[in-house]
Amino acid sequence: QLMTTTTGIIYTALSALNTYSGAINVTSTNIANVETTGYSRQQAVIQSAGIVGSGVELATVKRIYNAFLTTQLRSANEDLGKWEAESEILSEIEQIFTDTDDYGLSSALNDFWNAWQDVSNDPSSTTARSELTSYSDTLAETFNSTSSGLKDIQAGIDDAVISAVDDINQLIVQIADINQKISQCATTGGSVNTYKDSLNRLVLDLSSLIDISTYSNESGQICIQVADG
Repeated sequence: QLMTTTTGIIYTALSALNTYSGAINVTSTNIANVETTGYSRQQAVIQSAGIVGSGVELATVKRIYNAFLTTQLRSANEDLGKWEAESEILSEIEQIFTDTDDYGLSSALNDFWNAWQDVSNDPSSTTARSELTSYSDTLAETFNSTSSGLKDIQAGIDDAVISAVDDINQLIVQIADINQKISQCATTGGSVNTYKDSLNRLVLDLSSLIDISTYSNESGQICIQVADG
């Protein structure tokens, strides 16, 4: 009986050591990933082994995750991506229409109409008519330059759209792959915490490129639809 009691005490102590060693590993992982983007803190869930004298066990490693905040973040990320794209384009357009006292569309128009005023005041003036011709040429060149600049911006937008479509397709492939791995882990009983963190990061990146709506199924996979369904 003494031997049995001693063995039980040793087993209980050993199970406690193993269990809390695992819990320390979880804490170490949290500390190591404190600067990792998209990492969700994990928590060791410890419970009794179920039989008196059999000690404790590490039941599972729980992922600390707030679905509401994640949804809000994705929504804000969609708005940020949209406004950043618009801001960049409008900034380029603004540079084309930037005017100074001696240069720009407004300056060319002012010189053009002033030249017409001088001609109307003195139609026989060779100087006035010559200046009107010169300012007319300048205005035409300014229109052409502005048009060319806007076409270049449009071409840049078209290229950006093509690039964004490629990025979107790559993200979708990666998301589908991780969804598949999560499904496999759900079948085998493996941990999906790391996969879910990676999945959330990918979906967040996707939300910055296109408006989407998401929901999670029972397996923890994330299902995605574009905003218009």
